[in-house]
Amino acid sequence: MEVSKFEQENERQPTDVELVEIFGIDKIEDVKEYRAFMNMINISKGVVSIDKPVGENETELMSDFLPDLGSKQPDSDIIDQSIKQDLDRVLSEVLNEREILVLGKIFGIDGNNFATDIDDVAVELGVCRERIRQIKKKALNKIRKSNGANLLKMYL
Repeated sequence: MEVSKFEQENERQPTDVELVEIFGIDKIEDVKEYRAFMNMINISKGVVSIDKPVGENETELMSDFLPDLGSKQPDSDIIDQSIKQDLDRVLSEVLNEREILVLGKIFGIDGNNFATDIDDVAVELGVCRERIRQIKKKALNKIRKSNGANLLKMYL
């Protein structure tokens, strides 16, 4: 971790301004939250229960400050829908039906949400594996050279 490296090199804890530079953030409030969190878990003490009361009055639990990684972000459905619409639009403007079908199956964007092996796509379409590879390569090149490539890049 960069903070540990800083502490070793300078033999002191970084100031708030130095933490802003280390983390590349633009709000001093984020640094204060970081300091509060680090004080809560106090790494030098070892393992700390997430059910440990914290704060001035110890009315909150440490688990109250940890993000729920299993839950979806509120805007994730909207972003997913936007990605699908933009991807469908770019594919339909740039590729023919066969190329859309091949990419859809290979990358799992055909509504099934799982990728299909090139060999299975070849069998399904009644062509050899090499032909599917050629179609895939040609389609991806067409997308890269299209104006829609920039639209799709913003989702990366």
